[in-house]
Amino acid sequence: MPDPARYFGPAEFARKTGVSIKALRVYERRGLLAPVRTSAGWRAYGPVQLERLHEILALKSIGIGLAGIAELLAGQPADLAAALAAQSQALQARLAHAELALHRVESAQQKLAKGGRLSVADLITLIQETTMDAQPAYLSAYLQRLEERLTPDELDSTRHRRGWERSYAALTQELRELAGRGEAPLAPASVDFMRRWSQFLVLGAGGSEAVAGKASEAWRDTMADPEVARGAPYGPAEQAWLRSVTEAVTAQMRALYDRAAGLARDGADPASAPALALVLRMRCLSDAYAGHRSQARQGELRAAMLRERRGLGGAKLAEGTATFLAEASARIDALTGAGPPVA
Repeated sequence: MPDPARYFGPAEFARKTGVSIKALRVYERRGLLAPVRTSAGWRAYGPVQLERLHEILALKSIGIGLAGIAELLAGQPADLAAALAAQSQALQARLAHAELALHRVESAQQKLAKGGRLSVADLITLIQETTMDAQPAYLSAYLQRLEERLTPDELDSTRHRRGWERSYAALTQELRELAGRGEAPLAPASVDFMRRWSQFLVLGAGGSEAVAGKASEAWRDTMADPEVARGAPYGPAEQAWLRSVTEAVTAQMRALYDRAAGLARDGADPASAPALALVLRMRCLSDAYAGHRSQARQGELRAAMLRERRGLGGAKLAEGTATFLAEASARIDALTGAGPPVA
Protein backbone atom coordinates (compact mmCIF):
# COMPACT_ATOMS: atom_id res chain seq x y z
CA MET A 1 0.00 0.00 0.00
CA PRO A 2 1.46 3.46 -0.93
CA ASP A 3 2.87 5.60 1.87
CA PRO A 4 0.30 8.39 2.41
CA ALA A 5 3.12 10.81 3.17
CA ARG A 6 4.64 10.37 -0.31
CA TYR A 7 1.57 9.69 -2.44
CA PHE A 8 -1.36 11.86 -3.40
CA GLY A 9 -4.82 11.32 -4.82
CA PRO A 10 -5.65 12.62 -8.32
CA ALA A 11 -7.12 15.94 -7.17
CA GLU A 12 -4.17 16.88 -4.93
CA PHE A 13 -1.61 15.63 -7.46
CA ALA A 14 -3.29 17.72 -10.17
CA ARG A 15 -3.26 20.78 -7.93
CA LYS A 16 0.43 20.37 -7.00
CA THR A 17 1.57 19.85 -10.59
CA GLY A 18 -0.77 22.24 -12.37
CA VAL A 19 -2.00 19.43 -14.67
CA SER A 20 -5.72 18.77 -14.84
CA ILE A 21 -7.28 15.47 -13.81
CA LYS A 22 -8.57 15.09 -17.38
CA ALA A 23 -5.01 15.35 -18.68
CA LEU A 24 -3.83 12.74 -16.17
CA ARG A 25 -6.56 10.41 -17.43
CA VAL A 26 -5.49 11.03 -21.03
CA TYR A 27 -1.87 10.18 -20.19
CA GLU A 28 -3.06 7.06 -18.40
CA ARG A 29 -5.19 5.90 -21.35
CA ARG A 30 -2.23 6.42 -23.70
CA GLY A 31 -0.03 4.31 -21.45
CA LEU A 32 2.25 7.23 -20.54
CA LEU A 33 1.48 7.54 -16.84
CA ALA A 34 0.48 4.64 -14.60
CA PRO A 35 -0.80 5.51 -11.11
CA VAL A 36 -0.51 2.95 -8.34
CA ARG A 37 -3.61 1.61 -6.63
CA THR A 38 -4.48 1.69 -2.97
CA SER A 39 -5.92 -1.36 -1.23
CA ALA A 40 -9.33 0.15 -1.89
CA GLY A 41 -8.56 0.48 -5.60
CA TRP A 42 -8.11 4.27 -5.66
CA ARG A 43 -5.50 5.90 -7.89
CA ALA A 44 -2.44 7.35 -6.18
CA TYR A 45 0.53 9.30 -7.51
CA GLY A 46 3.98 9.34 -5.96
CA PRO A 47 7.65 10.11 -6.81
CA VAL A 48 7.78 7.71 -9.78
CA GLN A 49 4.65 9.20 -11.33
CA LEU A 50 5.91 12.74 -10.69
CA GLU A 51 9.18 12.00 -12.48
CA ARG A 52 7.35 10.47 -15.42
CA LEU A 53 4.99 13.46 -15.60
CA HIS A 54 7.98 15.81 -15.78
CA GLU A 55 9.35 13.74 -18.68
CA ILE A 56 6.02 13.93 -20.51
CA LEU A 57 5.73 17.70 -20.05
CA ALA A 58 9.34 18.27 -21.10
CA LEU A 59 8.86 16.31 -24.33
CA LYS A 60 5.57 18.07 -25.00
CA SER A 61 7.27 21.45 -24.58
CA ILE A 62 9.46 20.81 -27.64
CA GLY A 63 6.50 19.88 -29.80
CA ILE A 64 6.40 16.08 -29.59
CA GLY A 65 2.93 14.52 -29.79
CA LEU A 66 1.64 11.96 -27.33
CA ALA A 67 2.21 9.09 -29.76
CA GLY A 68 5.83 10.14 -30.17
CA ILE A 69 6.26 10.52 -26.42
CA ALA A 70 4.94 7.00 -25.89
CA GLU A 71 7.52 5.62 -28.31
CA LEU A 72 10.37 7.60 -26.79
CA LEU A 73 9.51 6.57 -23.25
CA ALA A 74 9.43 2.96 -24.46
CA GLY A 75 13.10 3.40 -25.36
CA GLN A 76 12.79 2.92 -29.11
CA PRO A 77 16.02 4.40 -30.56
CA ALA A 78 14.55 4.77 -34.06
CA ASP A 79 12.40 7.59 -32.73
CA LEU A 80 15.36 9.85 -32.03
CA ALA A 81 15.29 11.33 -35.53
CA ALA A 82 11.59 12.09 -35.20
CA ALA A 83 12.15 13.71 -31.81
CA LEU A 84 14.90 15.92 -33.20
CA ALA A 85 12.73 16.83 -36.16
CA ALA A 86 9.94 17.83 -33.78
CA GLN A 87 12.38 19.91 -31.74
CA SER A 88 13.58 21.61 -34.92
CA GLN A 89 9.99 22.39 -35.80
CA ALA A 90 9.36 23.85 -32.36
CA LEU A 91 12.48 26.00 -32.57
CA GLN A 92 11.42 27.23 -36.00
CA ALA A 93 8.09 28.22 -34.53
CA ARG A 94 9.86 30.14 -31.76
CA LEU A 95 12.06 31.80 -34.36
CA ALA A 96 8.98 32.92 -36.29
CA HIS A 97 7.51 34.27 -33.05
CA ALA A 98 10.77 36.10 -32.28
CA GLU A 99 10.82 37.64 -35.76
CA LEU A 100 7.26 38.87 -35.32
CA ALA A 101 8.02 40.21 -31.83
CA LEU A 102 11.06 42.07 -33.17
CA HIS A 103 8.97 43.57 -35.96
CA ARG A 104 6.40 44.84 -33.44
CA VAL A 105 9.07 46.34 -31.17
CA GLU A 106 10.71 48.08 -34.15
CA SER A 107 7.33 49.44 -35.25
CA ALA A 108 6.78 50.86 -31.76
CA GLN A 109 10.23 52.44 -31.83
CA GLN A 110 9.53 54.05 -35.20
CA LYS A 111 6.24 55.40 -33.88
CA LEU A 112 8.01 57.01 -30.93
CA ALA A 113 10.78 58.36 -33.18
CA LYS A 114 8.15 60.15 -35.30
CA GLY A 115 6.71 61.83 -32.23
CA GLY A 116 3.94 59.32 -31.65
CA ARG A 117 2.86 58.02 -28.25
CA LEU A 118 2.24 54.58 -26.78
CA SER A 119 -0.59 54.29 -24.29
CA VAL A 120 -0.30 52.09 -21.22
CA ALA A 121 -2.66 49.60 -22.93
CA ASP A 122 -0.44 49.60 -26.03
CA LEU A 123 2.64 48.98 -23.90
CA ILE A 124 1.02 46.12 -21.98
CA THR A 125 -0.13 44.50 -25.22
CA LEU A 126 3.36 44.86 -26.69
CA ILE A 127 4.92 43.21 -23.64
CA GLN A 128 2.43 40.35 -23.67
CA GLU A 129 2.87 39.68 -27.39
CA THR A 130 6.67 39.79 -27.34
CA THR A 131 7.35 37.79 -24.17
CA MET A 132 8.63 34.27 -24.87
CA ASP A 133 9.83 33.04 -21.48
CA ALA A 134 6.59 31.31 -20.55
CA GLN A 135 3.75 29.73 -22.46
CA PRO A 136 0.55 31.75 -21.93
CA ALA A 137 -2.00 30.17 -19.61
CA TYR A 138 -4.68 30.24 -22.32
CA LEU A 139 -2.41 28.31 -24.71
CA SER A 140 -1.56 25.66 -22.11
CA ALA A 141 -5.26 25.22 -21.32
CA TYR A 142 -6.17 25.09 -25.01
CA LEU A 143 -3.52 22.49 -25.85
CA GLN A 144 -4.66 20.39 -22.92
CA ARG A 145 -8.24 20.41 -24.21
CA LEU A 146 -7.01 19.53 -27.68
CA GLU A 147 -5.28 16.45 -26.26
CA GLU A 148 -8.55 15.39 -24.66
CA ARG A 149 -10.43 15.56 -27.97
CA LEU A 150 -7.98 14.55 -30.70
CA THR A 151 -6.38 11.25 -31.59
CA PRO A 152 -2.55 11.10 -31.69
CA ASP A 153 -2.60 11.37 -35.50
CA GLU A 154 -4.96 14.35 -35.36
CA LEU A 155 -2.74 16.05 -32.80
CA ASP A 156 0.29 15.55 -35.01
CA SER A 157 -1.58 17.14 -37.92
CA THR A 158 -2.01 20.36 -35.92
CA ARG A 159 1.70 20.96 -35.34
CA HIS A 160 2.40 24.49 -36.44
CA ARG A 161 4.59 25.05 -39.45
CA ARG A 162 7.10 27.86 -39.81
CA GLY A 163 5.25 31.09 -40.51
CA TRP A 164 1.93 29.92 -39.02
CA GLU A 165 2.37 32.00 -35.87
CA ARG A 166 3.19 35.13 -37.88
CA SER A 167 0.07 34.74 -40.02
CA TYR A 168 -2.11 33.96 -36.99
CA ALA A 169 -0.83 37.02 -35.14
CA ALA A 170 -1.56 39.19 -38.17
CA LEU A 171 -5.09 37.81 -38.48
CA THR A 172 -5.89 38.26 -34.79
CA GLN A 173 -4.59 41.81 -34.96
CA GLU A 174 -6.89 42.45 -37.94
CA LEU A 175 -9.75 40.83 -36.00
CA ARG A 176 -9.19 43.14 -33.04
CA GLU A 177 -9.12 46.16 -35.34
CA LEU A 178 -12.31 45.21 -37.21
CA ALA A 179 -14.20 44.43 -34.00
CA GLY A 180 -12.77 47.48 -32.25
CA ARG A 181 -14.05 49.90 -34.84
CA GLY A 182 -17.36 48.04 -35.15
CA GLU A 183 -16.99 47.16 -38.82
CA ALA A 184 -20.41 46.34 -40.25
CA PRO A 185 -20.93 42.54 -40.46
CA LEU A 186 -21.72 42.64 -44.19
CA ALA A 187 -19.06 45.19 -45.14
CA PRO A 188 -16.59 43.92 -47.77
CA ALA A 189 -13.77 43.98 -45.20
CA SER A 190 -15.81 41.83 -42.80
CA VAL A 191 -16.86 39.27 -45.41
CA ASP A 192 -13.34 39.00 -46.81
CA PHE A 193 -11.87 38.57 -43.34
CA MET A 194 -14.34 35.81 -42.45
CA ARG A 195 -13.40 33.91 -45.62
CA ARG A 196 -9.68 34.10 -44.83
CA TRP A 197 -10.23 33.38 -41.12
CA SER A 198 -12.14 30.15 -41.76
CA GLN A 199 -9.60 29.03 -44.35
CA PHE A 200 -6.72 29.70 -41.98
CA LEU A 201 -8.22 27.82 -39.05
CA VAL A 202 -8.49 24.69 -41.17
CA LEU A 203 -4.92 25.17 -42.38
CA GLY A 204 -3.84 25.14 -38.73
CA ALA A 205 -5.77 21.88 -38.30
CA GLY A 206 -3.77 20.16 -41.03
CA GLY A 207 -6.45 20.79 -43.65
CA SER A 208 -9.08 18.65 -41.92
CA GLU A 209 -12.57 20.09 -41.44
CA ALA A 210 -13.29 17.48 -38.74
CA VAL A 211 -10.16 18.38 -36.74
CA ALA A 212 -10.94 22.08 -37.16
CA GLY A 213 -14.39 21.45 -35.67
CA LYS A 214 -12.92 19.70 -32.64
CA ALA A 215 -10.34 22.46 -32.26
CA SER A 216 -13.12 25.07 -32.27
CA GLU A 217 -14.93 23.17 -29.51
CA ALA A 218 -11.70 23.04 -27.49
CA TRP A 219 -11.24 26.78 -27.95
CA ARG A 220 -14.79 27.55 -26.82
CA ASP A 221 -14.28 25.43 -23.70
CA THR A 222 -10.99 27.20 -23.00
CA MET A 223 -12.52 30.65 -23.36
CA ALA A 224 -15.37 29.70 -21.01
CA ASP A 225 -12.93 30.18 -18.12
CA PRO A 226 -12.70 33.97 -17.49
CA GLU A 227 -9.30 33.69 -15.78
CA VAL A 228 -7.79 31.86 -18.74
CA ALA A 229 -9.57 33.97 -21.36
CA ARG A 230 -8.01 37.20 -20.06
CA GLY A 231 -4.65 36.37 -21.65
CA ALA A 232 -6.03 35.17 -24.99
CA PRO A 233 -5.18 36.99 -28.25
CA TYR A 234 -8.84 37.96 -28.60
CA GLY A 235 -11.77 37.91 -26.23
CA PRO A 236 -15.56 38.12 -25.89
CA ALA A 237 -15.87 41.31 -27.95
CA GLU A 238 -14.09 39.76 -30.92
CA GLN A 239 -16.00 36.49 -30.54
CA ALA A 240 -19.28 38.43 -30.53
CA TRP A 241 -18.20 40.26 -33.69
CA LEU A 242 -17.36 36.97 -35.44
CA ARG A 243 -20.79 35.61 -34.50
CA SER A 244 -22.44 38.78 -35.81
CA VAL A 245 -20.73 38.34 -39.18
CA THR A 246 -21.78 34.69 -39.43
CA GLU A 247 -25.37 35.51 -38.47
CA ALA A 248 -25.53 38.46 -40.87
CA VAL A 249 -24.16 36.39 -43.75
CA THR A 250 -26.75 33.66 -43.12
CA ALA A 251 -29.60 36.18 -42.89
CA GLN A 252 -28.46 37.95 -46.07
CA MET A 253 -28.22 34.67 -47.93
CA ARG A 254 -31.81 33.81 -47.00
CA ALA A 255 -32.93 37.24 -48.19
CA LEU A 256 -31.15 36.63 -51.48
CA TYR A 257 -32.94 33.28 -51.85
CA ASP A 258 -36.22 35.13 -51.41
CA ARG A 259 -35.15 37.60 -54.08
CA ALA A 260 -34.23 34.74 -56.42
CA ALA A 261 -37.64 33.17 -55.81
CA GLY A 262 -39.31 36.46 -56.75
CA LEU A 263 -37.27 36.77 -59.95
CA ALA A 264 -38.12 33.18 -60.88
CA ARG A 265 -41.85 33.77 -60.29
CA ASP A 266 -41.72 36.90 -62.43
CA GLY A 267 -40.13 34.98 -65.27
CA ALA A 268 -36.88 36.96 -65.17
CA ASP A 269 -34.11 35.94 -67.55
CA PRO A 270 -31.40 34.01 -65.59
CA ALA A 271 -28.85 35.78 -67.82
CA SER A 272 -30.15 39.27 -66.93
CA ALA A 273 -28.02 41.73 -64.98
CA PRO A 274 -30.12 41.49 -61.76
CA ALA A 275 -29.88 37.68 -61.82
CA LEU A 276 -26.12 37.63 -62.40
CA ALA A 277 -25.51 40.29 -59.73
CA LEU A 278 -27.58 38.29 -57.25
CA VAL A 279 -25.64 35.08 -57.90
CA LEU A 280 -22.28 36.85 -57.68
CA ARG A 281 -23.28 38.30 -54.29
CA MET A 282 -24.39 34.87 -53.10
CA ARG A 283 -21.06 33.36 -54.13
CA CYS A 284 -19.17 36.04 -52.25
CA LEU A 285 -21.17 35.44 -49.08
CA SER A 286 -21.03 31.65 -49.33
CA ASP A 287 -17.23 31.87 -49.58
CA ALA A 288 -17.25 33.63 -46.22
CA TYR A 289 -19.65 31.08 -44.77
CA ALA A 290 -17.86 27.98 -46.07
CA GLY A 291 -14.40 29.29 -46.95
CA HIS A 292 -12.77 26.56 -44.89
CA ARG A 293 -13.65 24.05 -47.59
CA SER A 294 -11.60 23.61 -50.72
CA GLN A 295 -12.99 25.10 -53.93
CA ALA A 296 -13.60 21.60 -55.30
CA ARG A 297 -15.46 20.59 -52.13
CA GLN A 298 -17.54 23.77 -52.21
CA GLY A 299 -18.47 23.03 -55.80
CA GLU A 300 -19.61 19.52 -54.93
CA LEU A 301 -21.71 20.74 -52.02
CA ARG A 302 -23.31 23.57 -53.98
CA ALA A 303 -24.25 21.32 -56.86
CA ALA A 304 -25.71 18.73 -54.46
CA MET A 305 -27.70 21.39 -52.61
CA LEU A 306 -29.24 22.69 -55.83
CA ARG A 307 -30.20 19.16 -56.85
CA GLU A 308 -31.86 18.70 -53.48
CA ARG A 309 -33.41 22.17 -53.70
CA ARG A 310 -31.65 23.37 -50.56
CA GLY A 311 -29.72 26.55 -49.84
CA LEU A 312 -27.12 27.70 -47.36
CA GLY A 313 -28.14 27.05 -43.78
CA GLY A 314 -30.77 24.52 -44.85
CA ALA A 315 -33.03 27.02 -46.60
CA LYS A 316 -35.73 25.29 -48.65
CA LEU A 317 -35.78 26.22 -52.32
CA ALA A 318 -38.71 25.81 -54.68
CA GLU A 319 -37.93 23.89 -57.84
CA GLY A 320 -38.26 27.04 -59.93
CA THR A 321 -35.85 28.93 -57.65
CA ALA A 322 -33.26 26.16 -57.75
CA THR A 323 -33.52 25.98 -61.55
CA PHE A 324 -33.26 29.75 -61.87
CA LEU A 325 -30.11 29.88 -59.69
CA ALA A 326 -28.52 26.96 -61.53
CA GLU A 327 -29.09 28.63 -64.90
CA ALA A 328 -27.82 32.01 -63.71
CA SER A 329 -24.79 30.33 -62.16
CA ALA A 330 -24.08 28.43 -65.38
CA ARG A 331 -24.26 31.71 -67.27
CA ILE A 332 -21.63 33.25 -64.97
CA ASP A 333 -19.42 30.19 -65.42
CA ALA A 334 -19.72 30.51 -69.18
CA LEU A 335 -18.71 34.17 -69.00
CA THR A 336 -15.83 33.74 -66.55
CA GLY A 337 -14.74 30.19 -67.29
CA ALA A 338 -14.64 29.36 -63.59
CA GLY A 339 -16.73 28.59 -60.56
CA PRO A 340 -19.30 25.98 -59.50
CA PRO A 341 -23.05 26.57 -59.23
CA VAL A 342 -24.17 28.70 -56.34
CA ALA A 343 -26.30 27.38 -53.51
